[in-house]
Amino acid sequence: MSARGFFNAGVRLLAVWFWTQAAYWAYWATLKAFGTGLGNPAVPSREDVAVASLNLFLGLFLFVGARALTWLAFGDAPKEPSAIANSSADTTPNDAQPR
Repeated sequence: MSARGFFNAGVRLLAVWFWTQAAYWAYWATLKAFGTGLGNPAVPSREDVAVASLNLFLGLFLFVGARALTWLAFGDAPKEPSAIANSSADTTPNDAQPR
């Protein structure tokens, strides 16, 4: 796998990590909302929901925009050798008649 592929996989893995963080914060917000007494009492439930929402949207942005971020980091993808060879294979003029 090339550096481009590793970068793309890393961006997607980072998106999954943000989603796990969103689930973590949503879990604590749910426990606090039901009044279980668990969790950090200095952090209000609304803040847990806000952090969970932010992580959810960051993960979605990274997962959907992984190709664009890879393009920004590495530029255009190199062309395949077979695609270059096929594009120059047709050198006959358009008005030539096949026999």
